[in-house]
Amino acid sequence: MGKEAILKVAERVSVVESRRIPQELLALTAVLDGCQDTTRVSSMCREIWRLDLLRVCSRLLRTDFTQVPGMWHTATKLATLISRCLVELQSPETDSTTFRDEFLPSATESLLNLAGNVQQKWSQVPRLEQYAEARSSLREDLAAVSAAVRRLMVRHRAVVRHVLSSPRILQLLITDHAESSQIVLSLLQEASSVGSDAIGMVTDSVLCSLLDELVYKLCTSKDASIGKSSAQIVILLAQADSRVIDLLCSRFRGLGSVLRRWDGKGLNTEQGKLAAFLKAGSAEAAGMQEHNNAAVRIQAYFRGYRTRRRLEKANLAFASFHKQYRERKAKNAQSKSEEQRQGALRQRLLESRRQALRRLSVRQLQCIEILPAGEVDRYLLQQQEAAAARIQACWKGSRERRRLSGRRARARRERAASTLQRAVRRWLRRREERRQRQQLKLLPPLSDEERVKLSEQIEEWRYKHPVDAGSRERQEARHQEAGELLERHLATLVSRRRRETHAEALLARLRLDSQLLLDAPKLSDVTAADIDVYTSRSTPVAMTARQQHADHLSGLHAPWWEKLADADEDDNWLDSESGP
Repeated sequence: MGKEAILKVAERVSVVESRRIPQELLALTAVLDGCQDTTRVSSMCREIWRLDLLRVCSRLLRTDFTQVPGMWHTATKLATLISRCLVELQSPETDSTTFRDEFLPSATESLLNLAGNVQQKWSQVPRLEQYAEARSSLREDLAAVSAAVRRLMVRHRAVVRHVLSSPRILQLLITDHAESSQIVLSLLQEASSVGSDAIGMVTDSVLCSLLDELVYKLCTSKDASIGKSSAQIVILLAQADSRVIDLLCSRFRGLGSVLRRWDGKGLNTEQGKLAAFLKAGSAEAAGMQEHNNAAVRIQAYFRGYRTRRRLEKANLAFASFHKQYRERKAKNAQSKSEEQRQGALRQRLLESRRQALRRLSVRQLQCIEILPAGEVDRYLLQQQEAAAARIQACWKGSRERRRLSGRRARARRERAASTLQRAVRRWLRRREERRQRQQLKLLPPLSDEERVKLSEQIEEWRYKHPVDAGSRERQEARHQEAGELLERHLATLVSRRRRETHAEALLARLRLDSQLLLDAPKLSDVTAADIDVYTSRSTPVAMTARQQHADHLSGLHAPWWEKLADADEDDNWLDSESGP
């Protein structure tokens, strides 16, 4: 659809009169705007180039548009169309010699020619209120043409050399009109920044002409924006080509004093750079100075970065110090309050103990007052025995708990040793079985001849070593003895198996009871379920436990010297049990 529209435009251009051709060519803008796909737009621009419509537009820009409908606004639209098509064109059209060396410079010159015509018409319009709309329209047209040239320079860097070498750019620059000068300076600044590598291909005469006009604007202009743009262009040219620095030092030695007129007007950075170029005296010295300034700037950035890092670390260190200090202070306060609380608790316990002792003493005195005089000694003796029994019970309980921990550790070590030994024995047995299987696998099978030979050797050995069976009477005696042994074994087999089963059951019960004792909880943690676990269901065991409990209760009422004897027997029994 787009290519058909382009063909129709080409047909109409070939038949209409010359003054109607620009209007017909502007129909291509609508065709390109109607397509959103970038690939299709590129193909349509390729078709426009193939039909030679871009050459027609370029030639039309060199004509006078005063007799064309829309006049210079139509020309501006054609310039925008040319710039758009040249930007959208892709290889191989842009790589051809015809495009690069012939058409591109011609199109650039046409655009600059149009910009010069628009600028001339703009300067001819009187600065009256009734012409304000016309002046605004011409200003927008000049800005649009400048924007088209800028887009073309960004896409094709070779255009920069043609722009800087064109005499039209000097004509555009030589004007006293502030607004148009600002537009042209923006174009030159874009060219200097985009095509820095193309500046070296510009001749010395062109550079001298550009520098003359730029320095003239720096010296005569009163507009700070024009002075700043001119200074920035000179700096960009000097940074791109060392010839500019030599020209500045040889042709404009007094420029440093002229730059002082811009003090306090926002050109401090540009003034400093231009003064550095003039102070250097040559391109080499300026390059060295630039390198020194760059090194100083890098060092300053590094020192600033290092200082900021140190400040950040210092801030973090101070924050960490404050945090640790607050934590230490809070910890000290907490420990101090905990000590105070513990001290108060100990004091209360001590006071309660004193009160309990005092109440006990009061009760004892009351009991002694009630008792007859003959029963006092007996009562005191019973109290002493009860105190001794309580002390012995506490001491025995503590001793048993200490020994229980050692027994648990010893039982744990024994179980671990048994586990390790069992694992080692299994590993050794598997290794021996594996070795035997490997030996059996290594033995080669016997052939028929080897089997016959081996059978002959066995028969020969049996012949040389006969078995002595003895006499008939001896064989009968051995047979009768074997029968008696078998009958005795069968007679005692049931009872022996019953005793072995009983012994195994007792051993299992002992292991279970020892495991229960090792896993027994503390007395403070005992629950009803734990009591039910440790309760025996066997009637003989219950009777024995009841008898032992009764003996223990009767022993509590025995004299204290008898208890000491029982304690010695218990110690001897425990020492014998826990011995090596």
